[in-house]
Amino acid sequence: MSPKTFSNLDALGQGPPKVQLGSRVGYEKESFIQWLRGKLRSW
Repeated sequence: MSPKTFSNLDALGQGPPKVQLGSRVGYEKESFIQWLRGKLRSW
């Protein structure tokens, strides 16, 4: 997935929980994996 995809998902409120420091965005590892597993089940 590209950064643009994550940006779009975030704008729609459908992305993983994020951590933002200034203009930089990151994701906590466990939260991201849990979110990704949920996405894989729904595809």
